[in-house]
Amino acid sequence: MIYPEVAQRIEKIKNDRGSGATRLSLDAVDILGCAAEKSGKMNTAEFLEEMEAVGKRLIEARPSMAPLRNRVLNILRDIREEQRKGRSLDDLRELTVSLAAAMKEDSRRITLRIIQHASTLIRNKTVLTHSYSSTVLETLKQAENVRAITTESRPHSEGRLTANKLAEAGILVTLITDASVGHFMAEVDTVLVGVDTVLSDGSLINKMGTYLVALAARESDVPFYGVCETYKFVNRNAAELEEMEASEVVAEPLPDVKVRNIYFDVTPAKFVTAIITEKGLLRPSEIAQHTKSGN
Repeated sequence: MIYPEVAQRIEKIKNDRGSGATRLSLDAVDILGCAAEKSGKMNTAEFLEEMEAVGKRLIEARPSMAPLRNRVLNILRDIREEQRKGRSLDDLRELTVSLAAAMKEDSRRITLRIIQHASTLIRNKTVLTHSYSSTVLETLKQAENVRAITTESRPHSEGRLTANKLAEAGILVTLITDASVGHFMAEVDTVLVGVDTVLSDGSLINKMGTYLVALAARESDVPFYGVCETYKFVNRNAAELEEMEASEVVAEPLPDVKVRNIYFDVTPAKFVTAIITEKGLLRPSEIAQHTKSGN
């Protein structure tokens, strides 16, 4: 049985349209820690079974987000190994909670390193971004003398939040419609986007429309960079792309019209200049060697 509070928090992750993959992955491990604290199981085998059930629900909630999957699976792997070593039930419960806390602190350090690498790269440039990424946002805030252009990012228009936060930080920012990316690319020096998943061939999965941004950037000879932690790398060349409700696109049904609302797209590696990570800049051809097996 999954506790109602835990189930409610998983549902909140499933329905979250505004938070990035890193933020939701940290929420997921926090939920796993909460489930461990609330667990009433009487032996380690039952406890492990419960944690794996919670982990499965978390991964299924947002299948397009690699860091959520990777972080949850890493915690489950560690507690499984300790259970095989004969650790007590209390030990496993405490270990789950401590692993979740350690991942959150580790993510903070990783993000700071990424921002340091990326902010130097975009100094004195006009940067176009798409959707909302807390890492991109902080990078733009830290960089010297930058101007930003952000897409609206339909259907939930996360780009408006990006624009508002940049303006509050005193950065000159222009909000544009998704369809006008090609027109405005002539004003852009660099494209910088967040990433939800990096496939082993160097392709990127991110908010729908990222692929079109990359195409426009290639046509205008503008470098295209993704920014993310290596927790977002997966050892495969395909991933499930989440599809959401049609009502997010049209408020009222259109007679005899099928409405599709796929949330993520795949930007092929050939359009990616590099991915900026805590390890520095990685070219698409270098991704496979930095991807852990099993992810």
